[in-house]
Amino acid sequence: MRWPARTPGYLVLLAPLAFGGIGIAVSLPSTINVALSSAPMEDMGVASGANNAMRELGGVFGVAFLGAMFAANRGYATPAAAIDGFRAALFLGGAMALVGMIIAMFAPGRRPGEAATPAAPEPKVAKAGG
Repeated sequence: MRWPARTPGYLVLLAPLAFGGIGIAVSLPSTINVALSSAPMEDMGVASGANNAMRELGGVFGVAFLGAMFAANRGYATPAAAIDGFRAALFLGGAMALVGMIIAMFAPGRRPGEAATPAAPEPKVAKAGG
């Protein structure tokens, strides 16, 4: 098995990988903010848990779909086939990210200046005998 004579250098991959990393770093805090700000204060734990569960579930299905796309496009048969499979998986991942972005653009959210309503404070009860 011979490797292709021409391979991309690290600098060619630096910009796309940096762009992906910056995109994730910018989008995750916004997603968490939207998920938590849409729930009442007393349900913050449930909203946080649901957000984390959906994020993990998305990661599991993302890896499964991208792996299936890689395998469906010749997988590891040859180095050229691996590049073809990797390219197909990257296109699928990009398409999934684009669909997610479009859905997020039309998702309902809070209006500017609208704050989450805090829960009413519990009344203080004096302890007996203390």
